[in-house]
Amino acid sequence: MYQWIQIPLAEARELEATDKIPKDLGYPYLEPINGEAMVEYHIDSCEVFQEKMETEKFGGNLIVRMEANH
Repeated sequence: MYQWIQIPLAEARELEATDKIPKDLGYPYLEPINGEAMVEYHIDSCEVFQEKMETEKFGGNLIVRMEANH
């Protein structure tokens, strides 16, 4: 199972505002295909991610900072 989850920046800010995750914990980036502002977190950063990853394909994703040839 992969250990990273990527969520839209707006969702990340909402989780921060409701104290479900510490502010600025994730890695912000722009999604390369559509340019959407996203934030990447380790799945253990927040209980909400444990629930969310159960509905996500593969239960999590590869880290976005990994080079494409790995």
